[in-house]
Amino acid sequence: MEIKSTPITQQPPKMAQALLKGFNTIANHAYLLLFPIALDLFIWLGPNLSTNQTLTTFMNFLQKSMSESLQQPAVVEQFKAIQPEINKFIASFDLFGFLNTQPIGIPSLMAFQNIIQTPLGTVQKIMTSSFIEESIFFLLILLTGSLLGGIYFSEIGRSCIQNAEEQSFSLNRLLVNVVWMVLINFGIWFMILLILFPSMIIIVLISMVSGVVGNIANFLLLLLIFWMIIPLIFTPHGVIILHQDPIKAMLSSIRLIRYYLPGTGFFILFSLLIYQGFNQLLWLKPAVSSYMLFGGIFGHAFISTGLLAASFMYFQDGLRWMNHNLKMIAKQPSPTDRTYQA
Repeated sequence: MEIKSTPITQQPPKMAQALLKGFNTIANHAYLLLFPIALDLFIWLGPNLSTNQTLTTFMNFLQKSMSESLQQPAVVEQFKAIQPEINKFIASFDLFGFLNTQPIGIPSLMAFQNIIQTPLGTVQKIMTSSFIEESIFFLLILLTGSLLGGIYFSEIGRSCIQNAEEQSFSLNRLLVNVVWMVLINFGIWFMILLILFPSMIIIVLISMVSGVVGNIANFLLLLLIFWMIIPLIFTPHGVIILHQDPIKAMLSSIRLIRYYLPGTGFFILFSLLIYQGFNQLLWLKPAVSSYMLFGGIFGHAFISTGLLAASFMYFQDGLRWMNHNLKMIAKQPSPTDRTYQA
């Protein structure tokens, strides 16, 4: 007796289709662009929250420690050679750049871009007086950035929900989403720091013995962090689209990426290439003191928001396709169910 299997007809998620739907959604909800535009304008034209004194003290201590412990004049000379670049970084370092809280946050083009001169003149500096004050500012900025990022993600996700009945605004739903986004963000940072601090100490010790081995260890560390984050990349999507708690959303993300790794991996890689490519080749070409940068800020806002919306579309299409396939596979009779004739 011949057993016919149930055909799986639904198509897997298509990257081009997800991108098209994502950018169309942003074109129809242009107010979403105000989030990254407002953040970039604030970081670019607003005051600079400087930690000049603390960073200078730390770099002087680091240089002194290296010269005393390493006893290698060549290393000390290399450090002195890059001193002008370090001084330039310290002079332009702005704590407000941390409002760009990644991975869940409002994307920013201007964060940490060595802004000293703007079209309005020299940047106004707000000087901090102590490390404790800077730490408090740092935590408040991270919390504020995470809250704004949670609203940004939640509103993009709501605009991308393919069921029109669920697109209506709900303050309760927004608050729940924002709380989960903040907790997920801090959870990811804690997990990375838990790995990063001891690993970096080991890598520094290895680098003192062999620079080549140290570079290999550094690459392996980045690979480990990448391997940990990628399976969780659709966690916010599960919280916002499926109204799941973070644990269930993490499992949904891992399940989708494991089920269709080549497709999801290529979508993530392609999105990163588009984002970074436009930033480096186009949006950041004008000088920070030029009015032309307004165009770059707007372009960055459209591309970054459109790519994020596309990821919500891709997640929904992928989840629908995966669930359809699993149902079809479950309906197919197993070999033990076959009827044998005598």
